Amino acid sequence: MPGYAVTAGSIPFNYGWTALNQSAHNLNGNPVGGTYNYNTTSSLIVWGGNIPTIYPTFAEYNEPPQTRSGIADTGVSLRAFLPIASSSERSQLKDYRGKAMVFDSRVTCVTPEVAQLEWIGDSDTRGVLHGIIQASTTMPHINLPSGPVSFHCSSSKLDNPRAYTLCELNNNGMIYKTNSNVSDAPYAESNEHFTTISGGLYSQFGPRDGFRSGAAYVVMSNQLPVGEGWLNITDRYFNNTGSENYLNVYVTLCYAALDTADRRINAHRDVNQTELTPQGNPDKSFNFTQLLKQLRSGPVDDRGIMNLDLDDNETWQHTVSSDTNSDGPIELPSDIDYLDLSSIGYHNINSGSILPYLATMLHLRPTDPNLISSLNGFRIGDLDVLFDTESDDTARIGTVIGMQGWLRTLWFNALETSNSTAFALQTIFTVLAGNYYYDALPLFDKSTDEVIKTSFSSHLAPGGTYQWKYNLDKKVTLLNHTSLNQTYEITKDFDYKWKLKCPPFFTIVAAILVFHHSLVAMIFVWFWRGSRFSRLGDPWQAVAHVASGNQTARVLESSMQMNTKRTAAYREMEEAGLGRVCCGLTYDEHGNVILKPR
Repeated sequence: MPGYAVTAGSIPFNYGWTALNQSAHNLNGNPVGGTYNYNTTSSLIVWGGNIPTIYPTFAEYNEPPQTRSGIADTGVSLRAFLPIASSSERSQLKDYRGKAMVFDSRVTCVTPEVAQLEWIGDSDTRGVLHGIIQASTTMPHINLPSGPVSFHCSSSKLDNPRAYTLCELNNNGMIYKTNSNVSDAPYAESNEHFTTISGGLYSQFGPRDGFRSGAAYVVMSNQLPVGEGWLNITDRYFNNTGSENYLNVYVTLCYAALDTADRRINAHRDVNQTELTPQGNPDKSFNFTQLLKQLRSGPVDDRGIMNLDLDDNETWQHTVSSDTNSDGPIELPSDIDYLDLSSIGYHNINSGSILPYLATMLHLRPTDPNLISSLNGFRIGDLDVLFDTESDDTARIGTVIGMQGWLRTLWFNALETSNSTAFALQTIFTVLAGNYYYDALPLFDKSTDEVIKTSFSSHLAPGGTYQWKYNLDKKVTLLNHTSLNQTYEITKDFDYKWKLKCPPFFTIVAAILVFHHSLVAMIFVWFWRGSRFSRLGDPWQAVAHVASGNQTARVLESSMQMNTKRTAAYREMEEAGLGRVCCGLTYDEHGNVILKPR
């Protein structure tokens, strides 16, 4: 049952942005600020880490996906992680009103167009597919580049049917905005690394003009996947022995938002839900059935998560800001050149702390320190994740990592369940984001103003609660929301009847209690109406009870057999142990009523 609303004070919930302060300098003489205050974790650890011990609850706001041929889309999907460290407290939470980090998890995959293909490898070892790629169609929510972009995507053995590769394209142009001439030294050799924009999804949190966000991925498979958005690539190539072979792979081009913002939200639900934990099958493989049910798109009421609404006077989109502790989106200061490492300090660029925390954690970033150093700073993209067990380190050193077994199983289960590459990729993003959000919760330095929480309280009820199932035979509007100049409306026919679901064991117990009390009441009435007289309170009745006692009976019996002379009678009573003088009543050791000795 719902408990009382509790108002909590300041709660850390995110890393805060620090505005650039040109008047303050660090030990190296560089201005401070213009970054978030966190340290990143290598992509090798993020994508190669162990399975989480728990899948945390989140609140979700969603809109229907776009359904077109050649497109796989999850629809708008904003997911808020609540700053509550205790899993049991999150499980019992009914309402949360206050600030929280909201993650834009939308993913859209489209059929690509490719050209200038080159395969380096052979049929026995892993190879790399080079070329240029672009989307074959446009959509309003995709921030497409001006033309084709180059890609380099690694693959496992070509005869491995369950070999997938996720390749994030170079997107450094999303970050590095500078008025300087990047063709000047020392950036002449790495000019393209800092100016390339491969595209992404427009963030739900910022304007579409002047604000860049997102990521672009090539997903490659050795077998024909299910779902929309795939292109079959067949080409002739020569292996390292000079033999002629034919390449046969499938690729799709995916775009993600990968952005977060801090918003005042209202997260709520009608029933409590214990958070999910990792499950296994009898053959010791991972079972993600319940997790995938929770992460699927659509209404949230039957998915074990919370509804996400904006609080009063709040909007998803804000104007960009560079102020300290801005709620996002963050606009990098115009008076600082992030390419000029001498003006801000190398560690800030290398750590990637100019991006929101979860965005940096989820972007695929090169893991080779020498490669990072040669590029003069932090970069995103140009890293591949292999979704199979046959990965090695022979191709594209420093830009290929293998995925852990549990994450690989989750990927394949999501694909098989939904027939959607977009959903599978969104599933991976959400699980990793939730894991690393709560890992960093004790380190957050930005706090909420005031939070109002209502939790469920436990009550014992024999057999469970009463439940009424009902609806009317009519169309009910489930969703009617206007966003990004598009109106979405979903209706569904319901045909339910009134039905009382009553726990059977509770009914049995209640019936027995009613019968018992009714029987007692009837007996009392019959006794009251049928009684004519009573010996209750009769003093002679009390004397009769005393006379019938063991000690009194012995005295009376002895008196009838004694000598009539007083002296002889007294002596006989003394010999029988009955010579005591008693006055009043008492109880013996067995609880019988006896005369009380004087």
